[in-house]
Amino acid sequence: MKDVRQPLVEIVAPINVDRLAEAFKTFQEFKQRLLTKDDSVTIAGRQYLKKSAWRKWALACGVSDEIVSFDRVPAQGKDQDGSFAYRVVVRAFHEKSGRSSAGVAVASKKEKNNWSHEEHDIFTLAHTRAKNRAIADLVGGGEVSAEEMSSDMENRRIKDQNESPIPSAPGPASPGSASDLTNEQLNALKWTQSTKLPQLSTIKITQALLGIPIAKLLLERLKASANQTSKIGDITYKLSATDEGTEFLQRWQANRTTP
Repeated sequence: MKDVRQPLVEIVAPINVDRLAEAFKTFQEFKQRLLTKDDSVTIAGRQYLKKSAWRKWALACGVSDEIVSFDRVPAQGKDQDGSFAYRVVVRAFHEKSGRSSAGVAVASKKEKNNWSHEEHDIFTLAHTRAKNRAIADLVGGGEVSAEEMSSDMENRRIKDQNESPIPSAPGPASPGSASDLTNEQLNALKWTQSTKLPQLSTIKITQALLGIPIAKLLLERLKASANQTSKIGDITYKLSATDEGTEFLQRWQANRTTP
């Protein structure tokens, strides 16, 4: 009688489970001990790691990366309004083990109203997303990075603001949402004019400042931005920090020539 039994199927087994558990435990410890508040952003109550966190983890694991390809894709059909997107493919690899992983990502001009350096910033965002994905997949992080969320951050924050308005506090009146911020409202904050750069004024970020809804909204918008920059009209707002970790809001007025 003919033997019709199916051949045995090889099962892909994991590495030693104890070693695997130890590796994931180390990843969690790494996040707690080596990452700072600047390496992550909180959205809707959940923490997302920024590119700086994934770069630190890549360094810790001895992971390298390279751009495999990139394309600039113009808008098609009825959306032909000058919009475009960059599609970037990045490969992360670990030479010692021979393992590698590819990350694919896209960033579009339509994700944001104002780009400081349009071509460069959109390409950089796509590259950052692809690189984060490749590193996360290779090291088994399996997490969505902060830059992955950036296209949804503004809409999400507007939705949250409309559903749960920030209570009033001393200082300028609170706008309806982050997208409603205007230079007129932000002028009410107590900016300190730079003595060396007439186009620059700053505010040190303190708990008192965060009690002012407009200042808090501006800070949230800057932290949500991939380059921590937001442009309103002809004024550019930035988030900066000293080597000691003290944070400042910056306001740049390109046409200002006198203090």
